[in-house]
Amino acid sequence: MGVLSFFYRADLFEQYGVEVPTTWDEYVAAAEAVKAADPNVRIGATTLGDPSLYAALAWQHGATWASVEGDAWKIDIDSAETAERSTPSATPPMPRRCSANALRITGVADRIAVYADGRLVGAGAGTELSVDLPEIPAGSAVRIDLVVDSLGRVNYGPMAGERKGITGQVMHERQLVHGFTSRTARLDDLHALAPWEDEDAAALDAVAPLAFTGSFAARRRGDARLAIDGVDRGVAFVNGFCLGRFDIAGPQTSLYVPWPIVAEGDNAVTVVSFDPRSAEAPAPAARLVQGTGFEPRA
Repeated sequence: MGVLSFFYRADLFEQYGVEVPTTWDEYVAAAEAVKAADPNVRIGATTLGDPSLYAALAWQHGATWASVEGDAWKIDIDSAETAERSTPSATPPMPRRCSANALRITGVADRIAVYADGRLVGAGAGTELSVDLPEIPAGSAVRIDLVVDSLGRVNYGPMAGERKGITGQVMHERQLVHGFTSRTARLDDLHALAPWEDEDAAALDAVAPLAFTGSFAARRRGDARLAIDGVDRGVAFVNGFCLGRFDIAGPQTSLYVPWPIVAEGDNAVTVVSFDPRSAEAPAPAARLVQGTGFEPRA
């Protein structure tokens, strides 16, 4: 157990007419005085998610987490002193009762969507992503789901053999998050993906990737182009044949459907969305269009 100490600026304490506190009661009074003088100023900052601070305050309040009885260790981390998490003055300004720290993921390759208890809290692309978690009451837990989309590799130059997934760390404040179970979403088994159900409001909680299906009728076999509405990015299939990726960023606005995979009569269309669904998103739709596939979007 190390020593708890505070560094302070004497000039600012003098500016706000505050005496240097020597007890937690005085610290609280000084903090209130500073805030009253200027609502935009705080007396200090601390790393509230640091477990070592929690431990130090508990020990300061008289808790003994580990001791020796005879020839055995005695562990006591749920004593009354620890539960109170107080200070000698019984007026504790910390630690907090809940956590709203950001979840930080490093080494993202290439896109990621973050869910907390099934609800989307953030998504994006890049090597690092930081998202704010909802308030987490002390003593409770939240389930984190991370959906990572690999955008492919190059087979030449310094990026050859690039690793995909999360190659860095997942951290809640300064604490590493462990215990993840990893699985792949196989695009050669489309039936195993969660369906995109418009009529079910609960489907908004479904964790991507999601799949929606439809069909089109062809009087004869021929080339076609398929445009996707209501889904920003994903992969499209016709009769089980992968047409490739689509992305609202372009430059393509539709995907080429070669005539050999088109059948006379009904043709099955499956669109897999890697992005999370939002309540504002329009109903997904796939439509056959003409053109080169590089026409400006309406």
